[in-house]
Amino acid sequence: VNVLVNNAGVGGIARLAEPTADGDDLTYRTNFVGHFLLTAQLFTLLARGAPARVVCLSSVTHRSGVTDWAAYRRFVAGRSTYSTSKLAMAGFAAELTRRYQDRYGITGIAVNPGAVCSDIWFRGQQSPWLAAVMRFVFRLVFLTSEQGAVTSVSAATDPRWAEAGASGYLAPYWTAGPLAPLLEIHGPFAGAQPCRPLAAVSDVKACRALFEETRRALGERLMLSTSLPS
Repeated sequence: VNVLVNNAGVGGIARLAEPTADGDDLTYRTNFVGHFLLTAQLFTLLARGAPARVVCLSSVTHRSGVTDWAAYRRFVAGRSTYSTSKLAMAGFAAELTRRYQDRYGITGIAVNPGAVCSDIWFRGQQSPWLAAVMRFVFRLVFLTSEQGAVTSVSAATDPRWAEAGASGYLAPYWTAGPLAPLLEIHGPFAGAQPCRPLAAVSDVKACRALFEETRRALGERLMLSTSLPS
């Protein structure tokens, strides 16, 4: 395996927080922990396929996430963990690169797909009439699904990112200059562009804590082993 794209996720407007059967937050578990486990289970194949890339789907919303990983893994009624799950994905990509790029030839790259008119917005959270209005508006102003896939495909295949550093992060908008944070929310589509993520993604201590806390939780709480080396 020389490319793994960790893309699956849940989200949407007005989505209510839900617990897993064992008390974790369903959004955080789906959007990040599941990808951590899949990457761990495929690690040996990725190392054999090196140079390999692990693409982690993040979001511009990672900028409002927090690094209290253990607390946000646990379910709390009424609390949204979407932003923190996306920050975790960006931090995971950075930590994969720090740990494994030199030793195993595995590079992690985080991507923001942009504001995309996809079905993730419409999972029964809205009334049918409101969903129809939203879908009409989103089609006018949001990216298509094909455009939303550009950063992931580029991260997986473009030679420019073969030696991405530990803060490798791509966005689909023009992100140069002082307006970059604003334009990353929704700006002119420009293909895959390197972009500076939240400072926490470059925080070695925070990303290391994310990695170790998640590995511990999988081992102790879920009784699942991972093959990720230290």
